[in-house]
Amino acid sequence: MDFVDFLCASWRHSRQPGVGLMRHRATDLRMTALSAHIPWREIMSEITTLQELYVDELKDLWSANDQMAKALKKIVKHATDEKLTDLLEKSQEGIAAHTDILKELIENQDAKVKKEHCKGMEGLVAEALKHSVDEAPEKGPVRDAAIIAQFQRMTHYGITGFGTVAAFAKALELDDDSTKLETAVKDMHRGDDLMSELAQSAVNVAASDI
Repeated sequence: MDFVDFLCASWRHSRQPGVGLMRHRATDLRMTALSAHIPWREIMSEITTLQELYVDELKDLWSANDQMAKALKKIVKHATDEKLTDLLEKSQEGIAAHTDILKELIENQDAKVKKEHCKGMEGLVAEALKHSVDEAPEKGPVRDAAIIAQFQRMTHYGITGFGTVAAFAKALELDDDSTKLETAVKDMHRGDDLMSELAQSAVNVAASDI
């Protein structure tokens, strides 16, 4: 039995009358895990403090940034509006700068400087490439509109993530960290606003005439 099988078995058990998965005692879970030869650390999170959660989220955002940057390198080649192309290229510079901040903050916490794969951004990137590159409309205003939509979805994920870690940093009294992260959030908001302005003033208008 692997971890997925274990969770499925637990779920099935929770469907029995009078039993709820969330009401299992920790000892019951531990014994079931041991009998299935599953390391207990796979069942219980190793994160126990806000500082550990903060670092974990920073690593997750590093991965998200890298994934978005790689996607944009592919997407920018399919944009036709010159201003859109310029905004996409500048956004890649911003992502690189924000990633440097993340690495610095992780190192400042005496943590191993490595990223944790972000599955959330993985899904957004897959959708972005599907609708902007692989199964996209023909090159032109409609595809440009699709590119802006996908860019903003990924950007909003980043805004939320950076905003969250900025709040964590503030709670941990890491004032310098909080300031840098809040500045990054403002940068992303600016980029998002510029994309919205371009869409409303030009791209969507041109796309609606097709």
